[in-house]
Amino acid sequence: LPRSPIPLLPSPPFKLRVDPQRSSPHRLVDGKFLCMQLIVTGRFSACGRCLDASDISALDDYVHRCKLGPYRPGRALALAREASSEELPPDVRAKASQDLERYMAAARAEMGKLRRIQENRLLQMKKGPSHRDRTNTGSSAASVSTRASSVAETADTQERDY
Repeated sequence: LPRSPIPLLPSPPFKLRVDPQRSSPHRLVDGKFLCMQLIVTGRFSACGRCLDASDISALDDYVHRCKLGPYRPGRALALAREASSEELPPDVRAKASQDLERYMAAARAEMGKLRRIQENRLLQMKKGPSHRDRTNTGSSAASVSTRASSVAETADTQERDY
C-alpha cells in the first residue's frame, strides 16, 4: 500500500482489521488505492494477511458509502470466479473473462490517476506553503505552517508503522 499521509487522502481512510476475527486493532489505509490494487493484481491480501469475505464486503461498502466510483473488489472476485467456473457454459465464462479484463484495465487507469494525485500532494507538502500563503500575514500563514508540519509529522509516523 502507498505510504501517503492519511490527512492528505481525498476520502476517509479505510479501517483494515489486523485480525479478521476482531474489530480492533485496525490500520488506517487508503481504501480506494487498496481496492484498485486488489482488482489490478488479483491478489486479495494486504498488510501481511489474506483478506476474507468480510473484508471484501467491508471494502465494497466503504467504496459505496464514500462514493469512490464503480471499482469494488467484490465485483472483480465474482467475475474471476465466474470466468473460472467449470459449471458454466464456455460462452458465459468467456464473457466473464472479457468483463474482468476490461474491469482490471479501467481500474489500472484509475490507479495511475490516483498515484499521480498522491505524488502531487506529497510534492506540494514537501515544498511548503504556496506563494499566496507566504505573502499573507497574520494567523492564516501561521496556521498553514502548523498544519504542514503536523502533516509531515503524521507522514513520519506512518513511515515507521509500515
